[in-house]
Amino acid sequence: MSMGSIEMDHVADISKYTDNVDEAAVAGMAKTYRLVLSKSDTAVGAKLKGVNRKSRLTAYYLLAEHFNKLDTFK
Repeated sequence: MSMGSIEMDHVADISKYTDNVDEAAVAGMAKTYRLVLSKSDTAVGAKLKGVNRKSRLTAYYLLAEHFNKLDTFK
């Protein structure tokens, strides 16, 4: 799956909160959640604390990573 500029923006944002970003999972998540990504979201745990504008995809990625579910989106 090729990465578009929007997905690359999400990769850059996610990389602020985790060491290894799985780009295939990001692309799959962006495709799965494309309808809701334009809306703002609330924080996911302490990792996003203090961030004023939170990316919904970053929150979803961190949840999937936490629960070892990134492969679901590839």
